[in-house]
Amino acid sequence: MTTNLAYKVIAGRWIFTAYGPDDATEEDAAEILRVLRSMDLKHVKMVTYTTGGTLSLRHRKEVNAVIGKNNPPLAVLVENPFARGVITALSWFNPAVKAFSLGDEFDAFDYVGIPEDMHDHCSEVLHGLIGEMEARRERKFKKTKS
Repeated sequence: MTTNLAYKVIAGRWIFTAYGPDDATEEDAAEILRVLRSMDLKHVKMVTYTTGGTLSLRHRKEVNAVIGKNNPPLAVLVENPFARGVITALSWFNPAVKAFSLGDEFDAFDYVGIPEDMHDHCSEVLHGLIGEMEARRERKFKKTKS
């Protein structure tokens, strides 16, 4: 089970991930790598939401090694300036990476080729993942306070 990220694969080609403020753990990164290795990377496209958490430099290198020359489009929904810097660094290895604000989620969906008739469903998935991350963060916060 992932701890600092939540994800869902839609229609076998779009990977949605949501990060809270904490970076991916070793287990989180291993799970994402497992999912990527199980998919046809010529057709994979990704949408990620983050409040600051991300993959470490080593994990990003591992993901880039798995992805190879496929360079799937990656729409990153982010408001945090530090996370935008990470996105810029990712774009050096994958020029298909593009940042969006959460309010522009339908533009992000268009960017990764999600048909308009799937936008509402994808929005529900995305916000469900965000809610899952927020609930995990709340549980974690409550644990540390007790």
